[in-house]
Amino acid sequence: MSRMRLFAVSAVLGLMSLLINPPSVSAVPTACPVSDYGIVYANQSSAPAVREAALNLIDSAGVSWVRIDAFWSQIQSGGVNSYSWGPLDTVVNEALAHGKKIILLPHTTPTWARPAGAPADDKYAPADISKYATFVNKLVARYAPKGIMSYEIWNEPNISMFWKDSVANPKPNPVRYAQLLKAAATSARAANPSITVISGGMSPAADAADGSQVAPLTFLQSLYTNGARSSFNAVGHHPYSYPALPTDEHDWNSWSQMSVESFAGGGIVRPSLRGIMTANGDSAKKIWITEFGAPTSGTPDSVSEARQLEIYQAAMADKQSRPWLGPLIFYRLNDYAPYGATTDRESYFGAVRSDGTVKPSAAYVKSVLCP
Repeated sequence: MSRMRLFAVSAVLGLMSLLINPPSVSAVPTACPVSDYGIVYANQSSAPAVREAALNLIDSAGVSWVRIDAFWSQIQSGGVNSYSWGPLDTVVNEALAHGKKIILLPHTTPTWARPAGAPADDKYAPADISKYATFVNKLVARYAPKGIMSYEIWNEPNISMFWKDSVANPKPNPVRYAQLLKAAATSARAANPSITVISGGMSPAADAADGSQVAPLTFLQSLYTNGARSSFNAVGHHPYSYPALPTDEHDWNSWSQMSVESFAGGGIVRPSLRGIMTANGDSAKKIWITEFGAPTSGTPDSVSEARQLEIYQAAMADKQSRPWLGPLIFYRLNDYAPYGATTDRESYFGAVRSDGTVKPSAAYVKSVLCP
């Protein structure tokens, strides 16, 4: 469900306004307790003042984690022996200066590493998996000494929007992703054996007849079937539930799929992510929710700000009763556009509006984590 886009101009202007007109959630860093919550907040192309304002806002809300893209396609755009770390260094150092715990997300394939004849699309899986594994090794070697110990291996590899296996089969391939995960984990641990390797956060998709998407339950079982169990320390998942609450039990509800295996009155019985993990001897591992949220405008299936608040409230309450859940990362801090500017829901997942004012969900997070 995440869409790793650059900030729209309106979003940049909106966050800049935080410097001039601080919203009701103070933009002044405060000493909040360390929390198990995080947020996707910025990218390397936004202005330094915008990122600083965002981090100040995150500080004041008591959010301790941030998830940051490590774009392979950008860092090695110049070729197999070329590394351009500067933009990522800057963003990482800024987040560390604010005391944030960081999940790094290495994904997207540079042109030279894509399959021969592939279109200009960085979501194609690498033709040679070892090239990605080498990149992950360099990433860990560079950032683990800074204290960054959490690495998520690709983004939503169970849907074709983020994983295109080959020119002939531009669709997800759980078997080949398992191979990439195993190679990346081995290479990453060679750089630092103490890191946490998170399997790629899975999109809340259903199995598609044409193979364009693979359901999380199917995808996770395939990782075990294909020998990837020892390669990950945590299962990455994106259990978006909107327009329903996460605690509304539906067979299609990706939050329900984490633990609910039968549905009263519906006659539905199916595995759960936790059930699959337990059956494979992995009950001690946690599910890390590396994206979660709801759009407050756009199509399809957007919700009101009041409903977004209810979704946040239900997720945070349910997390407290699930000791097998790791960090919960909200997607995301800010809207990309003012209301009415577009019908694209991807512009409206923010907990903060594009003009810098907070939605009720942001105010609620602060009330819980840093009252």
